[in-house]
Order: sequence, then structure tokens, then C-alpha cells
Amino acid sequence: MESIPDLSHEELLHLISLREVLGGFAHEIAQPLNAVMIASQVIMLKLQQSQLPQDDKDYVNQRLDLVARQVRRATDIIGELRSFSQGKSDYRGVTDLKGIFEKVQGLMGQQLSNRGIELEWEAHEPLPAISRDFSVIEAAMIHALAYARDQVQAIGDWHDRKAVPYKKGLTAKLMDVDGHSIFQVSWDPGRMTEEDPSVSPRPHCGLTVLNAVLNPGKGAIETAFGSVKVSF
Repeated sequence: MESIPDLSHEELLHLISLREVLGGFAHEIAQPLNAVMIASQVIMLKLQQSQLPQDDKDYVNQRLDLVARQVRRATDIIGELRSFSQGKSDYRGVTDLKGIFEKVQGLMGQQLSNRGIELEWEAHEPLPAISRDFSVIEAAMIHALAYARDQVQAIGDWHDRKAVPYKKGLTAKLMDVDGHSIFQVSWDPGRMTEEDPSVSPRPHCGLTVLNAVLNPGKGAIETAFGSVKVSF
């Protein structure tokens, strides 16, 4: 596990400011989303009262329903960002690891797709009951996915430089191993070997800090060539 690099006062200030900005960003984005939702509902009402043919009404209603569903999804993600920036998570209705991962996938999914990384995941049934704080499990999954994301991105760049085909993909698994909850993310190293220079673009401080948080509860993080595993 990598050590935590020393941070300057300027870097610490930036991290603190980032948390404040993230919370403010979530609040500001929520306002136009609410306006879009209200506007779509008004249009639906006007549409029902209009003299348009039923086929046209159905067509427009389908499109407005799509807008409403996407706004609700975005609102949920914004709510999670707001809670995360405050150092807490609101998991109403979420009682298992699978539910937490589905929330994390919503937060991290766009980052993966923007890099052309496909994510496949599976959850064994049943999974152990949650004994950790939700926010710790959420952070563990986020940092594991971020580490895997950066590794795959860097490995892809390495293959691009050598003009060698490489498919960017991640496989995430939630497992029960001897009564312990395991979250493992793996990827294909492609043509690379462990002897090749490190492709990690920067130190992953989050993994080091998270390992210290998990240790008192007999949890741990293990990184290997092509995978990262978190036990809770």
C-alpha cells in the first residue's frame, strides 16, 4: 500500500474548498432540475387539455416521461453528492451492500463511461448483514472503483502508445467469503506485465487512508496486478 504524500497548506486548502464547492454545486444544480420537472408537468397538463390527435399526445407524453425520469435520476445523484460533501450519506430504503453499490454506480458511472470503460458487476445472494457505517462502505467502493478506473485508463494509454488493441473494462463483484463481505474489482492488464513501469498516474491516498479506517474492524484493502479487493 502506498504511503500518503505530504500535502502543502495550499493543497489542503484546495481540498477543503473543493468540499464546500461540491456542496454548493449540488444545491445550485438542484434548482434548474426542479424547474425542468415543474415545466414538464405543466406541459403534460396542457397537453391533456389540447385538441391534438391522441397519437400525437401519446408521442409527446412519452418524451416528457423520459425527461421526468432522467430529472428524477439526476436529482437522486445530486442528493448523494450533497450528502457526500457533508460527510454523511442518506440511504433511506437501502439495507444491503448491493443497494449501496447501486448508489455508488450512479455516482461513478459517468466517470467510467466518459473514459470508455465498461463496467460489469454481480452480487452473490445472500450477502452478509451490514455491520459497518454506510458512509465507510460507500467510500471504500468509491476509492476502489477510482483506483481501478485510473489503472485501466493508464493501461489503455500504454496500449495506445504501442498501437496494441485493448478493451477497457472492469468487473465488480460483491461476495460473501466465510461470512465476510468482499468487494472486488478486476481488470485485464492486456499485454503489460508486472515488470513494466507503474502505470498508476498518481498516488491513491484514499486507499491508504481507507485501509487505516478499516483495520480496527478487521477489514482491509488488497491491491494486486489487475485487481483491488476490499473486505469489510
